[in-house]
Amino acid sequence: MFERVADWLSATRAEPPLADAKPPLADINSALMAGVFSCVPAQRPLQVLDLAAGNAATVAFLNHFNCRVTFVSLLEELVAIDEAESQQRECEADFVSFSPQQLIELYAALLDRLGVVTVDVCLCWDLLNYLPAEHFRALLEALQPRLHPFSCGHVIGAYNPRSAISAASYGIKELGLIAQRSLELPANLRLYPYKQGELEHLLKPLQIDRSRLLGEGRVEYLLYHCDKP
Repeated sequence: MFERVADWLSATRAEPPLADAKPPLADINSALMAGVFSCVPAQRPLQVLDLAAGNAATVAFLNHFNCRVTFVSLLEELVAIDEAESQQRECEADFVSFSPQQLIELYAALLDRLGVVTVDVCLCWDLLNYLPAEHFRALLEALQPRLHPFSCGHVIGAYNPRSAISAASYGIKELGLIAQRSLELPANLRLYPYKQGELEHLLKPLQIDRSRLLGEGRVEYLLYHCDKP
């Protein structure tokens, strides 16, 4: 069954488009983005994993570096997995949802399909806040063998989980400046505004090193690997 689902997901995925169709919003000052790129060894090209759809600002910024960037388009992948579950329920009366192990295998297959072997920098933006906990853990489990002690990451979360945050597409304009554009979310997508303690539990083996307020109810987190020297 998993092979059929993986084949169906692969057949329905296209290359992520550059997600800049919406008008730009005001840029955001970031106190932590520079730290994301500060501790990765420079003996080889930097491997950057961006969980968003392709963003022109990030592409332009990373053009100045010796690096490879992979865009995942995570929200589209989440929708595709939900649709695959719905199709499976129609075919099998006793099927409810994918097991944790099947979710790990689906996300691992996605990363393999994109050629992601090593992740030096993972740009999560606010996208993890749209993943149910079981998907969150599955994604991190799939990422774990691709991480190393010098891997870093960046997450945008909700400062107050009871307050809604506006959906946006983010990109790196400068090390201290994040570009943002309005983003139209897929239908029926739910927000899970995780508290910092919940993020610390779900993000393992990455851990929160520092946090800073971004404004508009948002907070940014700098992530380092738990085995960082």
